[in-house]
Amino acid sequence: LPYVAPRFEYEKFQVAIYAYYTAESGEGVSITGPVPSKSPLILNPYRKAEVWRYITYMFIHIGVYHITYNVLTQLLLGIPLELVHQWRVIAVYLAGVLSGSLLVSAVDPHVYLAGASGGVYALLAAHLAELIMNWSEMEFNWVRAIVLVILIGSDTGVSVYQRYFVDRVDRISYVSHIGGFVAGVLLGVVVLRNFRRHKWENRVWWTALVTYVFFVAVCVVLIIAPDLVRA
Repeated sequence: LPYVAPRFEYEKFQVAIYAYYTAESGEGVSITGPVPSKSPLILNPYRKAEVWRYITYMFIHIGVYHITYNVLTQLLLGIPLELVHQWRVIAVYLAGVLSGSLLVSAVDPHVYLAGASGGVYALLAAHLAELIMNWSEMEFNWVRAIVLVILIGSDTGVSVYQRYFVDRVDRISYVSHIGGFVAGVLLGVVVLRNFRRHKWENRVWWTALVTYVFFVAVCVVLIIAPDLVRA
């Protein structure tokens, strides 16, 4: 039987959880809230030992723009990738989620982290990796590149605004976008299908794999180093 793409199912849970916390907060729907900072799912800078939060934060969203953008972008970018690359896309997506939380905990450790932006940026970057590895085999490659730039720029702008200009104690970090993007590019090269492999691409494959492992290792060391120093 031919492979049938499972479609991204995470959106159902993301929308349901956003609706739950919106109703619970009593704030109603807004662009920048509510912020469920006490949720057991959000990445809380004061509860980093609860390791499930490094993944489950992807189910928490801050504001109607945040949830709408992430859900639509996951569908827009995830399903076309799944049709071609099958299960590999889920692996890249989850790696982006994890890489985003690791990088935030390593370099921006005093903010909460919520949303699927790490995974979304991994999907955006996976399209970029696909363009790099299969540029000559793809139609409308320049159009795809321009669309990716627009999507990345719009989401980054909103995230930077929320991080530096929203007057809240529990502001949300945008560093996860960088972590997700790194994972998407590097693991996209490693995991996604390459329709026609050239010799130079073998070197790129190994470079991407080693770089990603090094990236994760550095993040882990930066996270645990303060505890080691205090000990």
